[in-house]
Amino acid sequence: MVSSQGASAKSRVFYTKMKGQLEDAVIKLQFPLLSIFNPPILIRHNSDRIGEKIGVTIIKVFNKIGLFLSLKPLSTLSLAQAMIGAAKNNKSNIAFFKSKEIWQLVGEMGKA
Repeated sequence: MVSSQGASAKSRVFYTKMKGQLEDAVIKLQFPLLSIFNPPILIRHNSDRIGEKIGVTIIKVFNKIGLFLSLKPLSTLSLAQAMIGAAKNNKSNIAFFKSKEIWQLVGEMGKA
């Protein structure tokens, strides 16, 4: 499941609150295996979402000067690769993959 960085049912921000509520609802379904990905902002090629494009550009500028590195934008292709890697290796009932773990999976997939 793809959720969002900062997802929490207790968040005051609508989007992250909604994503947190969704995570909680899916967990209650008690799937035998569940991987929840909380990626940073996604780079969506061919997207017409101007706000996302501006956000990605701003974060990339900050990243170049060493700021907000945990928010480094992630391509949807890289996220898909990380999800495949997690599906092949995850044995726990519920696994959360935050930004750092997602980037580690991306690196491992690049070595394969």
